[in-house]
Amino acid sequence: MFNQYPKTQTQPGASSTTQNAPVKITRRGVPMTISGVLPPVGTPINLELLQNLARADWTLFDPRILEGKPYVLDILPSADTPTCAKTIKAFENQFSQKDEGETKGEILVFSVSKDLPPALNRFCTVEGIKHVVPLSAYLPECEFGTQFGVSITDGSPETKAFKGLFARAVIAVSASGNVVYSELVAELANEPNYEACGQALVESMRKRKGFSLSAGNFTE
Repeated sequence: MFNQYPKTQTQPGASSTTQNAPVKITRRGVPMTISGVLPPVGTPINLELLQNLARADWTLFDPRILEGKPYVLDILPSADTPTCAKTIKAFENQFSQKDEGETKGEILVFSVSKDLPPALNRFCTVEGIKHVVPLSAYLPECEFGTQFGVSITDGSPETKAFKGLFARAVIAVSASGNVVYSELVAELANEPNYEACGQALVESMRKRKGFSLSAGNFTE
């Protein structure tokens, strides 16, 4: 489990804490605690950690499709909120086939929340989302939030409704299966750093394939 790592976050926009202290985020300035820490850059991702996630059509997601492919985990509280919706749309535009770079459509993107599959299906249909694949961690046996340290565990009466949902975070993984970007967004109302995430993936693809790309191809 990743929350065995020291509880520090060093990526742009990330929450910063001291070792072994509870990791805190805020929602409109009100603090909340999360269950652990994100896997730091360089961590190999065991695909078994992505088991028991449900797709929008109620089928189980098969993490084996990620072998040898770069991908992004866009972790969020609920697609049915303005900031989360903006995040999904931004990653859709950033990494879809509409991108004109040499790697267009090659980077897979998954939004992970506890929304039920019908809600995810409705959101993608209404918003025209085709590249980002929504995944639901609603099943009791799904340990995604615990394994990745993103479950909101407590807060004040103002944020009590968020308990059990996920913090906003982004994890980018290279084709070799290692984390190249890891960001816990310190303020839940803010968006992640799309440009930094894209640059990290571009660099990993340059190293793997010898591409000569402009990171600007992957900015919002």
